[in-house]
Parts: sequence; C-alpha cells; structure tokens
Amino acid sequence: MKKILIILLLLILLPIKIYAVECKSSGHTIMNVYFSPYEGATDAIEAEINDAKKTIRVMGYSFSSPGIIDALKTAHKRGVLVEIILDKSQKTNTVISDMVTVGIAVYLDWKHTIMHNKVMVFDDSIVQTGSFNYSVSAEIRNAENIIIVRKNKCLASVYFSNFLDHKIHSERVQQLLVGEHE
Repeated sequence: MKKILIILLLLILLPIKIYAVECKSSGHTIMNVYFSPYEGATDAIEAEINDAKKTIRVMGYSFSSPGIIDALKTAHKRGVLVEIILDKSQKTNTVISDMVTVGIAVYLDWKHTIMHNKVMVFDDSIVQTGSFNYSVSAEIRNAENIIIVRKNKCLASVYFSNFLDHKIHSERVQQLLVGEHE
C-alpha cells in the first residue's frame, strides 16, 4: 500500500507529460520504407528536402551527411524555412556553424540526456522518421531504416507539436556561449 501511495504522489508532483495520439488514415496515406546500408534512405531524404516548398523541421542526434546538409542549405537558399534541433553532443560539430552562417536556425537540446529523435517534417504534411541518423555511417555502415508518411495531416501535426515542445527548451546555437553548459 505504501508503494502505491508513493507512486501516486510522484505522479501528481512530477510534471510528466504522458500521451499517445491515434492518427487514423483516411485511406489515402502513402508510406514509403527505406533501409540501409545502400538501399536508398539518404536519396529518399534528399528528395523530400528538394521537394519541400515552405518548411523543413529536423530533429536529430548525429548530423554529418554531406548530401543531406547540402540539400538543407539549398532549400534554405530557395526560401524554405529550415529549423534544426540536435543533441547537445553536436555542439562542436562544424556543420552547425556552417548552417548558422547561411542563416539556418539550429538549436541544441540540453534538457534530455540524449536528443535521439530522427525526424523531419516537410511542409507540415510529410513526416520522415526511423532509426536513421543523418550521417554517412547510417547510409554506408549501419543497419538503419526510415519511413516517409504522406497525406496524414494528423501525424504531421503530432510530430510538429513535438518539434515545438523541444524547440521551447532548446537553445539557439548563435545564442550559446562556448563552455556555457559544461
């Protein structure tokens, strides 16, 4: 009984956000699945980036794929809003300073032990997710996967909402001082 009371007290006092969202398909949802190594995952992600018209929101852990990086820079240059949230371990990644230099908003998530999401939301209507880190190793060495889901606004909305939740507690890179969080 004492254990139950402690658990209930913790659940009341701790600010835990627990939720699950069910997104039903209208029957028109389109899903494409890709694997690696060498089975088209990077090419599929680059194609989605190249097709984006308005927005690309990225949450990732590792970030070093030259093709994905170049595609995001090109999208930004053509007027697409690109926002990226990465794990704090990427703080010294030179790619981040390159992205910031061209005007892309990059944030580091200091709240979580690891920001381990691998998600892109394109034009608030297409979601790419899976185990695939945005890295060279993910394409040529690791066994990884991605799924791209189109025509499911509910799913895109849920991932966009999660992106905003992380953005709120993350810090924009150009606002960080070297060593501030060490």
